Amino acid sequence: RLRGAVAPTTQGGRWDAVLVIEGGRARPLPLPETADRAVMPVTDGRRVYAYVSGSATGSRSRARRLAAFSLGGQEEETVTDDTPLVTPRGLFVSPSGAFLGFFLDNRSTDETELWTYDTGSRTKRVSVENLRRSDVRGPFFSADGSFLLVSGSKVLRGSPRRTGVDILSATLPSDGRWESGAAVAPAGDRIALLTVLGDARTPVGR
Repeated sequence: RLRGAVAPTTQGGRWDAVLVIEGGRARPLPLPETADRAVMPVTDGRRVYAYVSGSATGSRSRARRLAAFSLGGQEEETVTDDTPLVTPRGLFVSPSGAFLGFFLDNRSTDETELWTYDTGSRTKRVSVENLRRSDVRGPFFSADGSFLLVSGSKVLRGSPRRTGVDILSATLPSDGRWESGAAVAPAGDRIALLTVLGDARTPVGR
């Protein structure tokens, strides 16, 4: 059965509510009012993950953070948060819900890192280092949890189970504007990205 679902509003791309569906009935998940409504929450079927600020009691003294909530709305864990050096950005989930992805952006430079979080073991690791925030697109998760990143004109393949990436032998146009979506084969062994050049869309597959 479906345990968690996100219901976005159509105004400005901001989400409106998170609905928990149980026994054919939907109820709203009481997330804090300080939740960042510009970043869509995600679920692994057991917990919901969202960016919030302030403490659990409603104080605004705590920094913005990526938090895990039970399906009853109780904040259970801080996955990552703001520090004087880095700030978290983006929220991605693999098709099975086994892994989350997010970036930690350097506050003073264009550098960023992709971090992944194992929702089962509740551990996180840096998966890709030495990225430039202005050049990176993705991650695009496959069914087995592996992912692709577009970095400039390169396609990088990585896994939440290790640090580092492989550079795929795909030649990409450097002046393309990459979309946020990807097409993944059912078996998870192939993925296609779309680039926009004027009115033309060029599929790049592996």
